[in-house]
Amino acid sequence: MGILKKIRSSFDGISLRIEENEKLYFILCILILFINVPLTILELEGDNFLVNSIIVIDLIAIVLSVFYLVYRLILKRIKYLKALQIIILLFCIPFFSWYTLFLSNFGDQWIIRLILSFGILYVYLSNIFFIALSAVAGILAYLAYLFVSNIYGVNTESVMLEYIEHYTIFNNGVFSISLVLLAAYKITYTSNQIEISKAFANAIAHEVFSPISIVKVKSELLLEKITSDDKSDLEDGVKELIKLTNYCMRSVEIILTASKNVDTEYSDVKKYSVVKCVEIALEEFYLSEEQRLRIHVDKSNDFKFKGSRHLFKHIVFNLIKNTLSHAGNNAKVYIWVEKDKLHYKDDGEGIKEDELPKIFNTDFSKGRFGIGLHFCKKAMERMDGKIECVSKFGIYTEFIISFSKYTDNK
Repeated sequence: MGILKKIRSSFDGISLRIEENEKLYFILCILILFINVPLTILELEGDNFLVNSIIVIDLIAIVLSVFYLVYRLILKRIKYLKALQIIILLFCIPFFSWYTLFLSNFGDQWIIRLILSFGILYVYLSNIFFIALSAVAGILAYLAYLFVSNIYGVNTESVMLEYIEHYTIFNNGVFSISLVLLAAYKITYTSNQIEISKAFANAIAHEVFSPISIVKVKSELLLEKITSDDKSDLEDGVKELIKLTNYCMRSVEIILTASKNVDTEYSDVKKYSVVKCVEIALEEFYLSEEQRLRIHVDKSNDFKFKGSRHLFKHIVFNLIKNTLSHAGNNAKVYIWVEKDKLHYKDDGEGIKEDELPKIFNTDFSKGRFGIGLHFCKKAMERMDGKIECVSKFGIYTEFIISFSKYTDNK
C-alpha cells in the first residue's frame, strides 16, 4: 500500500493538475477532431491496408476526444479523469507521430511532425513525465509498425510518400499554429498562478496580522498582572490568548487548504451527517460569543453525504469567513436542510447583480470573494456535488449545497 501511495503521489505531482488546466484538454480534443475528422473522411474510400491502419488510429483518436468532451461537459464526471487525460496524450500525440515516422522510414515531414508533437506534449506535462510518455509511445508505436509492416509485406515508405502530400503539410501547419497558441496560453496561465499565489500570501498576512497584534497587547497586559494575586484574571487572559492563537492557526489552515489541489485523494471519504459536520465546523472555528449567537442552525432535518469531512468542513469555514467579513456586523446566519440540500443564508449586505456570476471564479480573487469560494466550488465538484448562490443586494445572500449522489436520510 505504501508503494502504491508513493506512485499515486508522484503521478499527481508530475502531471498537470486537472482543475486548473482542463481548458487545455478541451482545446486538445477540439484540435484532434479538427485535424482527424476531415482527413479520415478523405481517406475512407481507400482500400490500402497501410492507409487503413492510419485511419483506424485517427478514428480511435476521434472517439477518445468525443468521449472526453461528453464525459466532462455533459456528464460532468471527474472520476478516472487523470487516467483518461494521459491516454489521450499518449495515443493522440506522440504515438501517432512515432508510428508514421517509422512507416515513412524517418521522412523529413514526419520528423517535423514528431518534433511539433513533442512541443505540444511538453505544454501538458512536467519534464520527467514528458520523457516517460514519449518513450512509452515510441516503444508501442514501433511494435505496431513491426506488426503492420510484416502483414503488409512491401515497402511502406512508398505508400507514405503518396499519403504525405495532402496530410503532413496541413497537419504540420495546424500543429505549428496550435503549439504557438498553447504556449502563449500556458505562459498567461503561469502568470495568473503567480498573481493567485500573491493573493494567497496577502490573505494569510491580512488574516493573521490583526489577531497577532491583539495577542501582543494582551501578552503585555498579562505581564503586568503576573505580580498580582488575582489568578482569575490571569486564567481568563491565558484562555483568550489560546483562542486567538487557535484563530490564527485556523485562518492559515483555511487558506492553505484552499490553495491545495482538491483533486487530491482524501483518506476520510465516508458517509457523514451534514448537520453534524456543520456543528463540528462551528465548534472549531473561532467565534466570539456575540458572533456565535448570530448563527442559527436548524437540526430538525438532516441527510448523509459521501465525501471528505475535511473538505466539507473547510467549505463551511469559508462561508462563515465571507459572512463575518462582508455581510455586516449585525448580519444573522441561518443554516438548515431542505430536500437533501444544505442552505446557508445571511441577512447581510448581499451581492451586487453584476458580481454574482463571478464570485466562484479564481480571477475574481482580487474582489470580495474568489479564492475561498472558488475552493468551495471545486471541493463540491470533487465530492460529486455543487454549490450555488442566490442573492439580492442589500437584503440577503444564500448558498445552496447539494450532493448529486450518495444522499440518504438514514
